[in-house]
Amino acid sequence: MIELTDSDKALILEYCDIKKSIKLNNGNYYIKRLPKSCALKELIGERIANEIFKLKCPKYHLAVIDGNYFILSSDLNLEGEFLTLAEMGFEKKNSLYGVWDILEQKYGKSFKEMADFIKIYIFDVLFHNLDRNASNVGILSLSDGSRKVVIFDNELILSNDKAAVYGLNPRENLDLQVDIAKSLNIYEDFERFLLESSEEFISLFKFYFELVTPEYFEKLVNETVTTYNFNVEPIPGIVKGLSETITELYSVHYYRLQLTLMIFRKER
Repeated sequence: MIELTDSDKALILEYCDIKKSIKLNNGNYYIKRLPKSCALKELIGERIANEIFKLKCPKYHLAVIDGNYFILSSDLNLEGEFLTLAEMGFEKKNSLYGVWDILEQKYGKSFKEMADFIKIYIFDVLFHNLDRNASNVGILSLSDGSRKVVIFDNELILSNDKAAVYGLNPRENLDLQVDIAKSLNIYEDFERFLLESSEEFISLFKFYFELVTPEYFEKLVNETVTTYNFNVEPIPGIVKGLSETITELYSVHYYRLQLTLMIFRKER
């Protein structure tokens, strides 16, 4: 965990619910207070995005103060000009296809980073992310003229909240705040993706699916727990530990996706 002074801790407690960069003793950070399970999933999501998907995700640090869990996120504006899709004028009700069209109009058909938005879609399907919207995806423009697509706020991966609705998908809205019964769920949308996408993007999904097996994911979770010295002891009254619960959720979700893939292959 990051080393903090007493004044740092006071600032974190004061500004944790304000969306602005705060200067601490060793750098500038955005600060977010999260439930314990979400804090661990945010750290896992960062590793997956940066190390496996090669997507840009801010560097996260964990701070535990008086039993509260905080994620400190590096300030991307210190690296270049960072804008979320929302700040670029996108509404939350843009589909993935709509984002593609608008970005091509803005940057031209040579906007090679568009492939990263497909990877974001795959990331969200593979890890059952229930909160992808125009405010947690953006573009970082660097001084050398290059651009990087950025994702953050991944704490709702492997969420079992049935009221939350899946976000960035081919035709539906980026942020659908309606009852799940009135919208596509993540598995129905994945079926649509398989039916409508090119073989290139289906093969890309299969690549990550075959790479991040439940065994691989369990190893990654355990490594993250060790790296951050994360306390994953069972909460009183709950038998299973936090890391075990997360890995089991992934296994169940993984085999549901595997079944969908098998049916799709038979029908092709």
